[in-house]
Amino acid sequence: DILKSREHWLRLMRAVKESEQPLRISSRKGAQGMARIVSQSGVLESEKEAVGLFASWQTTTLEVGSVAPDGRVPRNKFGNIEVWTSRHVPRGAGYIASPFAIAAARKLGVDAVPAVIGFEQKKNSS
Repeated sequence: DILKSREHWLRLMRAVKESEQPLRISSRKGAQGMARIVSQSGVLESEKEAVGLFASWQTTTLEVGSVAPDGRVPRNKFGNIEVWTSRHVPRGAGYIASPFAIAAARKLGVDAVPAVIGFEQKKNSS
């Protein structure tokens, strides 16, 4: 079984179960080109570079939310929604790829949420 991070499982429409502990803790890839630093106890010394890895049996099928009865679109803690595939769009909502979509929705009185559709990772960026 291949181990994956919580974020990777989310992209595959799987969620790590609440009570599960990582089977392995590893450093993030490309962390300034340094090898991971492990203490005597086997725990990474730099927690910000640590990532827990989980097996498929530690996950469940991700339940994508629905638009609330009042028309409110579900949001994450940052006030947006992550859309990795079309299956990540909440039931009752649609994805519109236009820079004017949010402004148009506001004028119409329709709830709209910015969608994060990918991440660009750069080395040594601040």
